[in-house]
Amino acid sequence: MHQPRRRGRYLARRGPSESAPRPALRHTVVGADVVLVGYFSAKQKDFETLMASAATRLAARGARLVVQIVQRRGVSDGGVQKITSSSGTARTAGCGSMPVMRSWKSLNLAGQALMRRALWEWSLAGVIQDYGAALRWAGAGTAPPPRSYTEDEQRALVPQFAAVAVDLAERGLLSVLRGKRLRDPAASVVAETELRQTLADSAYWLWAPGAQRVLSLTVSPSVDDDWFDGRFPPVDTSALATWDELSPEQREVLVCAEEGSGWFTGPFGVWEDPPPELDANQRLAWVKKQIAPLVPFVRDGWIEVRHHPVEDSDAFTVIGLNELPTALADPTIRYDGDAWGVGVSCTFTDTGEAVWNAAWAKTWAQRLRLD
Repeated sequence: MHQPRRRGRYLARRGPSESAPRPALRHTVVGADVVLVGYFSAKQKDFETLMASAATRLAARGARLVVQIVQRRGVSDGGVQKITSSSGTARTAGCGSMPVMRSWKSLNLAGQALMRRALWEWSLAGVIQDYGAALRWAGAGTAPPPRSYTEDEQRALVPQFAAVAVDLAERGLLSVLRGKRLRDPAASVVAETELRQTLADSAYWLWAPGAQRVLSLTVSPSVDDDWFDGRFPPVDTSALATWDELSPEQREVLVCAEEGSGWFTGPFGVWEDPPPELDANQRLAWVKKQIAPLVPFVRDGWIEVRHHPVEDSDAFTVIGLNELPTALADPTIRYDGDAWGVGVSCTFTDTGEAVWNAAWAKTWAQRLRLD
């Protein structure tokens, strides 16, 4: 239900999905920088598919693909066809080179959302919600209202996301796995011939509890090396307090936001509920004191606070900075029942995640305690 935050272990490398045997490479390519060159006739219409397949096989064997170069005999630069990619721009599919993108800025927000999920080896379901949040945090005019996308809104975006995912897979940047559950050791790579049709199924893109079929995303070790450290924008943390200078309450808020499922309230919330004997004014004052360590992080745009009203759903509304006191003083929003997934949660924005990783993540990982 929330954007994943931890990098998982790599799934075991899998061989190609085709049944026909392939000749073994004569040379070891693990860790080697490789230039992939293709020379094709103008009649060879599937040259991009062949190049993408070769790039995927090289990446699976541990090669670091530096650049792809394609030359088509009998095709001039002026007659080269252009196609839309995950970067949102046209890339040349003819004479000359096909650069291997390694910059997050070269991807549009949809491509970035997919790549982050792939780096975390996470499910495809929910990535469109990540995209909506990214639009909101970027202040984009096309951002949804301060809430989650509805199912219908997500379905409407599936064709766009499917096209971007296919493009990233063809570039060798990610792979799509099919399994019975997330990180299923028996999961298999979706074959290139099936990828477009599989990704067109909106059921894979919408979060649903107890789903019997799951698509997840992953990357090769070489792609992880090139992309993981740059997944969030650079930030200057030189003026920030150190971990030891933060109060225990501030640390608790930050760790809560870093968790894959970070809850302030509800059955697994980290915050205590107000004493029941307080009247309305006393309750509001009590809540204002409780949320004081959170407020600066929300004001700076590092943490987003969400209200989840329904069990077994990824629906939420964003609680804005000025709404925090009254919302957290409302017992129906805080929720004191036993159903998981109902209450008030928190998550880092992209900038907040960058700040966390640059300023405090290392110390937290070494200590794993708030005091």
